[in-house]
Amino acid sequence: MNLAFAVRDRRLTRKGLEPLAADTAGHITFTVDFDAEWTGMVKVVVFENGESRAEVLYTGQAEIPAAVLGAGELYVSVNGYRSQGDTVAIVRTVAMARPVQILPAGAAPAGDPTAYTPTLLEQILAAAGEAGTAAAEAQAVKNELLADKEAGLFTGETGPAGESATIAVDGAEEGEEAAVYNLGTARNARLRFILPRGTGIAEIVDNWDGTWTVVFSNGEIQTLRAPGTLDNPGEAVLSAAVADYLTAHPPAAGADGRGITAITYVPGENQWIFTFSDGESEEVAGPAIPAVSGSLESTSNETAASSAALRTAYLLASAAMAKGGGTFTGAVYAAVQTPSESLLRNTSLTAAETTPGGDGEICWQYE
Repeated sequence: MNLAFAVRDRRLTRKGLEPLAADTAGHITFTVDFDAEWTGMVKVVVFENGESRAEVLYTGQAEIPAAVLGAGELYVSVNGYRSQGDTVAIVRTVAMARPVQILPAGAAPAGDPTAYTPTLLEQILAAAGEAGTAAAEAQAVKNELLADKEAGLFTGETGPAGESATIAVDGAEEGEEAAVYNLGTARNARLRFILPRGTGIAEIVDNWDGTWTVVFSNGEIQTLRAPGTLDNPGEAVLSAAVADYLTAHPPAAGADGRGITAITYVPGENQWIFTFSDGESEEVAGPAIPAVSGSLESTSNETAASSAALRTAYLLASAAMAKGGGTFTGAVYAAVQTPSESLLRNTSLTAAETTPGGDGEICWQYE
């Protein structure tokens, strides 16, 4: 069984959640996938389980030491070392948030041997010994090849072409500056890309006053103003700007395939009139925009409610009778009839004698 770990931004995590059985030695291996920061470093993997601790010089897939495979929780961390002139740079992973669970195993047979865990020094010496043996074997092969060359054994036809190099993409991650790292070899490259995040538009809001608010993904806000609009545009400017926008971006076709042939805005009522291709029309309430105040020709930023009240007062005043005279067009009644005051009197003309219905009324009888 192999435990696959990954190190990203100095955080070590395990792929999978399966628990291990305690005291299982020689059959549990591990691998670690490092990000670009660890390239070229000497890496030491540290295992801790309660009071037990073991260190492994990481050169690839290796066994987990038997000393830390007892029942409990197995914590894993990595330390990286790189020479920098007279000093050594050290990189460490943060504490593991979710340890590997090791559950108690069943009963072992009598006399079950205990596996030995080599120390870090023994591992380094073993690695150095393997490297020395490999170097000696390589030197012997080199000497044999040179001897064969001097003997003319390599003279002949050209052999087949060598294998082609390969390039694989290991993935991409976000960073402050663009970069690319080779996590493989010169012949078989494994590339990881570091890409900075760009700035995009998160939202565009139409303010209905000739301006648009643009919100960017980094939190910045910018206000865009339509060409030709003023700092405090009046109703006519706004209605013309919105009408031009709707004409350039008409709504979808009406029911049963009807098309929109005209769009008209009525400023006084704040209504849009849509005329369809079948001759029918529809009125739609317009957007909330600055309305007039002070007079019917004013274009200051008054509310729509005050504009409607002003227009109603204007219409009532226009319909009122002038003090200099005029003609009543309907029945006129006085609200209060006090006998001792000079007032417009409520009167009636009837064929029979009639009793007034209130103080101050006059009832006339004709014959």
